[in-house]
Amino acid sequence: QLGGSGRHLLAGIEGPFNRNFGRLFVQATATDIAVRGPFANLTLGRDSDRFDLAGHGVWSVGGSAGYEAGWLRGEVGSSYDQYKYTYYHTVDEIEDVRTFYGELRVRPRGYLSVRARYQFERFAWDVHTLWFSLAQAY
Repeated sequence: QLGGSGRHLLAGIEGPFNRNFGRLFVQATATDIAVRGPFANLTLGRDSDRFDLAGHGVWSVGGSAGYEAGWLRGEVGSSYDQYKYTYYHTVDEIEDVRTFYGELRVRPRGYLSVRARYQFERFAWDVHTLWFSLAQAY
């Protein structure tokens, strides 16, 4: 996959939640590697003001690997965000964030899903987040 996203302010000055940015990426995904179940994903990204590949900006690499078969799915990975927004206790904009995560999901019944996810975010300070979820689908 090739993709991109961007934003250009037409008026006003840049500030939190209101920035010029450009992001280009290439992503490769492989499923059922050698046998049924293993998968991997690799992403190369470029964050800059105006889709600039040579000047000021940040190159990043992220990816994940895991296993999915039947009722079980597990994944570990890492990603990068130049700007990321948090909505937990306060609404904040954080910059230059490297995220590491691990997730395990089981489906003991066709209609029931149980998921646990641990996420570690490294930026100006470190944030650890743990989620548990139980979902029922009709």
